[in-house]
Amino acid sequence: MVRDRHNLEQINLLSICQGGTFSLCYSSLYSEKVKNLITMVTPVDFHIIDIHPAVERRGFPNLTI
Repeated sequence: MVRDRHNLEQINLLSICQGGTFSLCYSSLYSEKVKNLITMVTPVDFHIIDIHPAVERRGFPNLTI
């Protein structure tokens, strides 16, 4: 929405706490639309032990919610 309104190809995202989780998901899905991503106190565990076979690996970190 912000990108479209201001006619921007990429945006900078700054997010805090749970907003960081959503920003990480958005950045994983639409990496070409994100120039910079800054997260603060975001509850994310990047240590992947096992992924359920039904989940396609698309660069998603383990999200601890």
